[in-house]
Amino acid sequence: LAATVLHIAGLLGFAVLQRRSLVLSKRHPWVYTDPDTCPQRDPQCYFNPWSKCQAEGNGTVSEGSFLAGGRDNLVRDFNLAMPSAVQHKGIFWWRLASVSVMWSLRSDVLRELDVEEVKKKIGFEHPIIAMHVRRGDSCHTSLRRNRCRSLLANLHGVEAMAARYKTSRVFLATDSPAVKQELEGLAPHLTFVSITSFNRSSLEESIHHCANKHPDKTDDGETLSDGCTGNDAWLEHRLGRGYVKQRELALATLLDLTLMSHADYFVGHFASNLSRLAYLLAVRHHRRMIPYWSVDGPWCYHWRMCCDIRIDGSSVVC
Repeated sequence: LAATVLHIAGLLGFAVLQRRSLVLSKRHPWVYTDPDTCPQRDPQCYFNPWSKCQAEGNGTVSEGSFLAGGRDNLVRDFNLAMPSAVQHKGIFWWRLASVSVMWSLRSDVLRELDVEEVKKKIGFEHPIIAMHVRRGDSCHTSLRRNRCRSLLANLHGVEAMAARYKTSRVFLATDSPAVKQELEGLAPHLTFVSITSFNRSSLEESIHHCANKHPDKTDDGETLSDGCTGNDAWLEHRLGRGYVKQRELALATLLDLTLMSHADYFVGHFASNLSRLAYLLAVRHHRRMIPYWSVDGPWCYHWRMCCDIRIDGSSVVC
């Protein structure tokens, strides 16, 4: 979900630079949507409309193509596209502006999330640290395979924040049901709270579903009769096959992101889209930069992973 939002935010910035409206394809349903509750199956199942424009014409412009007026360098890295009038503000500000335009949840979704009631129920009280720990698909795929940082690395950041800002409360957002119990054993002097409305066990139970059925299958481009491909740990693949309930996960993710953004301090890993988006939303909510700690590198402006980060903050998507 976070990758989708950040990807579209980059596209939105590029569209603004071109003085064009951004029109998203409706050909492929968004896997975070449930056809029974939202047949249109696009981001507007959760967000207010981003544009009043609809796709028209004879189809001569293919999906995903860019008309850049000769500026091919921007097409290659549209995430960096910024109008000259705001370039002095920097890419963080520009991405924050794009995300702020998009991050407007529908009123019915806000009622269903019931953020303030959830805060009371779980004991979300200020001052509080937001902690994001990821053990899911990206730890088993991509460049992070078998390279995700340990729980102790995350806890070290929380301990530093707790000591500096004199708090012991931590809001935990994670895709693993075991993390909270492990943290409580490692740091009994801290109070960890998290949302309880989503069964995170379904995420762990499904991640090795195909690997257990076909232990010798590799990512060779061939799809088996049961849909397994050899690259099945990706959450989007599991959502598409119904191993995880789409709307239930989407609402839990929106709630996690909202609560992380309301916390006073942030500890996460900026190699993750969710951490990067959570921090953007926190700056939006507080209207200032809040103290943060990343266990695996700096914030970056891409929608995937950031490689070859340079001193000026630019990088390449990988």
